[in-house]
Amino acid sequence: MVIFACLCFQAILMVVAWCPILADSKAPWFCDSKRLEDTSNWERTSGVKDAHAIERRYKQRTNYYCEGLDPRNISLGGSRNFDLVSFSYGKLQFTDKDRSLRVNSIGPSDKEIQLRITSTIRSDYYRLDGMIPANGSLEWDLVTLVHSVGIKDGMLGLVGYFLRSNAAQTPIYVPISVTDHSPDNQFDPESMALIVSVKPRYPVSDVKWRLMKQESGICTVQVTGFKYADGSGGLSNSVRYFQLDASSRENITGTVICLEVEGKEGDGESIPLTDRFFIMVPSAVR
Repeated sequence: MVIFACLCFQAILMVVAWCPILADSKAPWFCDSKRLEDTSNWERTSGVKDAHAIERRYKQRTNYYCEGLDPRNISLGGSRNFDLVSFSYGKLQFTDKDRSLRVNSIGPSDKEIQLRITSTIRSDYYRLDGMIPANGSLEWDLVTLVHSVGIKDGMLGLVGYFLRSNAAQTPIYVPISVTDHSPDNQFDPESMALIVSVKPRYPVSDVKWRLMKQESGICTVQVTGFKYADGSGGLSNSVRYFQLDASSRENITGTVICLEVEGKEGDGESIPLTDRFFIMVPSAVR
């Protein structure tokens, strides 16, 4: 009887010990489930034994993000004509000497911000999906993957967003800032450019943008007229950049507004390709 009781007690301890592991086996909500599934299938069926190749695949790296390379060109999904690949204060900058960076949310202080970092050259090459805690920051390790495969700062774009509490769960994009660990590197939004970059999914020319008011998720009247993005001329699907000037920033401070992007396809005679994104800057930051 004593032996049976001991065995039962040991069994209970084993179940309790396994519970955290079972709970941790579930993918975090902010990671891309399709990419995690693809990694799992690839590891099971590819027969690849190279530890470096396995380590570079998309997987959970920390409690706050998943990251990896996606050589199988998993689509970003949706039926968009453009992807918003960066919305940040200043351009992303780092060197081979930087071991990690701090990614800061400039979103509402009561909301967790979803973070997405992608390659601006090939959307399938590098991907990070993470969560920045409310009113906090995320520590991004550069050594494990970014430096090991030779990714440079100009090859990446990053966006942060939260989902609006409506039926469609529309993403609302907010600016992101990235800082190193130098004590002199203090974030000062007033002195930094607010930069947006978009990548067309098809070759287009004459890429331009404007801001519009929105009501209940519907873009209505324009706030600013169309302005051309940098490098907007030639026909290509390369990334186009533009900067929100002081007057534009006034229009999006403390409120959600519509960003419309447009580009001409082919010979330019057809109806322009357009896309719309909802963006904002919290009123405490400009």
